[in-house]
Amino acid sequence: MNTGTVDPMAAELANAAPPPPLPMIKSSHPYRCKDNSLIYVDFMTDDVSANFKAKQEAPITPLKAPEKGKPFVSADGKTTITAGEGNTITFNGQSCKFG
Repeated sequence: MNTGTVDPMAAELANAAPPPPLPMIKSSHPYRCKDNSLIYVDFMTDDVSANFKAKQEAPITPLKAPEKGKPFVSADGKTTITAGEGNTITFNGQSCKFG
């Protein structure tokens, strides 16, 4: 039964703060690891998100850090990236570098 078109949350929604902007890619690099494998990582502007690919054509695995400066971890816990100094990162315990 339709009782009208009045939205009971209209005023609340009109006064709500806008959502935060979605993070964009801050840096994107392929990394060569000690075992000679190549991985791809996009670090995002929010400094707590990253996208990981094991191969260039592979699907993206989103990674999250609990706070800035902490390791980025996949939802299933199988992938961990820790940003290092300069052009290095640590991927699941092994050192990788770009450039």
